[in-house]
Amino acid sequence: MIGRLLLVLMITIGCIDTLEIDLPDERADRLVVEGFVEKGEQDYVFFASVSTTQPVSDAPAITRLPATIDILANGLSTIQIINGVPIQIGIDEYHRQFGIPQESVQFRLRVNARGKVFESTDQAIIPSPAEGQLSFTQTTRNELNEIENIVQRPYIQLRVNAPLINDNGKKVSMRWDVSGVYQFVEIAWTDNPFFQTKSCFVYDRLTNSQFTVLQSDEVNGNTVEGFMIDELILDTRFYIGYYYTVLQRTLSDQAADYWNQIVLSGSREGSIFDVPAGRLSSNIRVVEGEEEDVVGYFYGTAVDTLRMLVRGTDVDQPRSPCPQEDTGDTTNDPCCNCLLLHNSTTNRPHFWEL
Repeated sequence: MIGRLLLVLMITIGCIDTLEIDLPDERADRLVVEGFVEKGEQDYVFFASVSTTQPVSDAPAITRLPATIDILANGLSTIQIINGVPIQIGIDEYHRQFGIPQESVQFRLRVNARGKVFESTDQAIIPSPAEGQLSFTQTTRNELNEIENIVQRPYIQLRVNAPLINDNGKKVSMRWDVSGVYQFVEIAWTDNPFFQTKSCFVYDRLTNSQFTVLQSDEVNGNTVEGFMIDELILDTRFYIGYYYTVLQRTLSDQAADYWNQIVLSGSREGSIFDVPAGRLSSNIRVVEGEEEDVVGYFYGTAVDTLRMLVRGTDVDQPRSPCPQEDTGDTTNDPCCNCLLLHNSTTNRPHFWEL
């Protein structure tokens, strides 16, 4: 039987995403401890999760364990975290409350679970380089469709130009997390003169782990240009416009190596514990109690947000998602009620500009 490790990723503040990785059966019920400190423009976000690996036959939900979780800063216990729940606090407020200098702070995760105490190594937040710039290219590939015919399928490739040297002169590793939102407009399905069609904004790919890792030693120079961080089928989502949101994260080389192992182990056959590629590094160890191997990682990251709108007129104009006249089914058709679409809202995102 095969087990499953559920690793928790934060895609946006308050949105938690899950990456599922197959594990061998004898590794089921292994302890998974992971977390991060995320530094934005004005706030910190603290997050930690304590759970176990699961057999694939079990329910896919994360099995979280009873645990006491503390964030330490320069060895001082500062705040407690509820398992699996992010906490947001102003950066200035945090340092004023605990009297710890922002420029020299080192964060550590401490977890009390299963009658043992686990701690991570200290993690600094590496300052970000200047924000990257997004661009896109369009490409076409020959692929088999559902009836085994070869068709040309268009894709949008999202790319980034980004410096890798921060203000301290350090070359840093990076991770880019990609999500998006697109506009969807209903059709006029009734002759009622008082009826008004709605325009919805549909948040896309919030439950998939769309991220790309670049380790600093993979690049000879000090910048990356045209580096592809995402590829998406050019379909009806682009009919009006698709707004990309990219979280650009600065990582230590060790954290980048860990996430790169996650990417590699999810793209190869076998389990992530196969030798040699399956030896996942971890910076979390038992400090009180009997020794126990732990899966997971704790890291600090500085985050910048990049956005770009790709309009339907910017690419080979995709077809409309709705027919020009109604199909007769006005109850279950998103073209008659766009709020039926998953993660849709009529509230325009604050960043949306057409």
